[in-house]
Amino acid sequence: MSSEPSKIEDTPKPPNPSEVEAAVEQDPLEDHPPSYGNFERQPDATEEDWRLGSPLDREAPCSEDWATRSKPNLIFVLTPATFTSVIREWFKTVPERDWFAVLEVNAKNIPGLMRHGFHCSSANLVPGRGFVELDRRELLKESGFGRTHCQHIRAYKLKGNENTDIEWRGTLEVYAKSSSTLINFDLNWLTPDKMLYTNAWDWNSKPVYSYNRYRERRNFNVVYEGMPLKGWWPWPKASPPSQANPSMAGG
Repeated sequence: MSSEPSKIEDTPKPPNPSEVEAAVEQDPLEDHPPSYGNFERQPDATEEDWRLGSPLDREAPCSEDWATRSKPNLIFVLTPATFTSVIREWFKTVPERDWFAVLEVNAKNIPGLMRHGFHCSSANLVPGRGFVELDRRELLKESGFGRTHCQHIRAYKLKGNENTDIEWRGTLEVYAKSSSTLINFDLNWLTPDKMLYTNAWDWNSKPVYSYNRYRERRNFNVVYEGMPLKGWWPWPKASPPSQANPSMAGG
């Protein structure tokens, strides 16, 4: 009588320590911090459409003469908040203003500046590119600001921070009634609460954004309708968080 060969159970071999160590190093579930070294911000569809619709010369890298090759597509006008500064065409009289500033910007991507905010301070100053001119009343006629006593002008060259991919260049002109105010002017005086009006245009010079301190019902943004904007964009702004009703608090 023949006997069947007994079944030999497979005994698992002990793991090789080197193989275990290699598996741990390659484990995709291990909680490794993400690497941001090669991270690139992906633009949304509006930014991409804007980029594709840009003229060819705007595809060139931002250089010293980049802003001079086309008209500005973004303009900010600021005045001290304590002054009722208006243009003569709006009202019959124009109150005197101590100073006002006009920033003309040539931006590669207006939607990008809206999504991430437009910020401008002394950190954006291009050293050695400014000048001062005193008693230049004829310049005011060219600017279209009508009757004013701000006959002194100071100009600055500005550019966006190099660590961002939203390129812009700008020329800031400050008009002042007093030469001492102009000479001692601090760029940090320019804050969003002093914004008089702001306008932006598309590549075909059609208005896409408009803000007017005295005509709020005519403010519009056709690029991102209703989206709160940060930085120098004066409108619309995010609503402040509502404060909790003290009567609803427990205790």
